[in-house]
Amino acid sequence: RTYPSFSAPSGAGPLVLTSGAASTPTGTAVDRFVAISGGRAARLVVVVGGYAKTAAASAAAKSIASALQAAVTAPVTTVVLGSTDPAVAVAAIDAASGVFLTSPDQAAVMSVLTVRPAIRDAINRRWTGGAALLADDAAASAVGQLMPADATPSDIEALRVRDREESARWRATQRAAFLHAQSRGAVVIGLNEEYEYVLRGSHATPQEST
Repeated sequence: RTYPSFSAPSGAGPLVLTSGAASTPTGTAVDRFVAISGGRAARLVVVVGGYAKTAAASAAAKSIASALQAAVTAPVTTVVLGSTDPAVAVAAIDAASGVFLTSPDQAAVMSVLTVRPAIRDAINRRWTGGAALLADDAAASAVGQLMPADATPSDIEALRVRDREESARWRATQRAAFLHAQSRGAVVIGLNEEYEYVLRGSHATPQEST
């Protein structure tokens, strides 16, 4: 399907939107990201941020990089926002053919990117220059024009299920409904761990993950 209001800048690389790829960095979505980044010749960088503790962010970055390394020849580089030297991070991103960006927290992702503008701008520059970008979990929300930082906004309280332990699918539906209410006419995507979206130009394709 084609979505005229949901488009990438001219010359930008493919944009893969996923949920759960950081915790399970295998399967169709990640394989597709590696393939469009160059396959075995891909030069990949994993960027993580917004974790409660640096140790947890470092562990997540290493886990993702280890899974990706099996599919590529060149060493996979990791960048932990708030820990990795910005100059080192920017150099790695500038040389990458694919960037894997993830964050677990929608309330924190924008702040960690905003206070590190050199790294944020490098990611944007590399993607608009043609490299593939996989944005996962909260990072998938951050690349859009509007997102809720609260997983259960009061504006859509009526949509909440009786059981307080809401499923990931229902949370995605809540966020999509909230964003649609705030920005009529915009394309809104609710992500869960079963699907990813691949955007090329103005063509966004939902694809089931395995």
